[in-house]
Amino acid sequence: MRALDMRHTANADTFAQRLRRARQHSGLTVDALGAKASLLPRRVQKYEDGGGASPAREDIHRLARALDVEPLWLMAGAIAGEKFAPVWEGGGR
Repeated sequence: MRALDMRHTANADTFAQRLRRARQHSGLTVDALGAKASLLPRRVQKYEDGGGASPAREDIHRLARALDVEPLWLMAGAIAGEKFAPVWEGGGR
């Protein structure tokens, strides 16, 4: 099953943007995040670039664990609700 990159308004952020913000907030490089999430760095970079197919559910969960964020927030952003957003994004986590 593939996760959807949900965009609910013209101003909505994307999975790629949330992933990059979370990675930068954590202080990790693409290579370090790849290693921590057991993913190839080029795959992480592809996800951050927003190109290609939506990430697999397992990849979203790996990235979320490595970044200490909720998978639902990483996948859906504001659609998931404020309680799933990380504290540094103004959420309730």
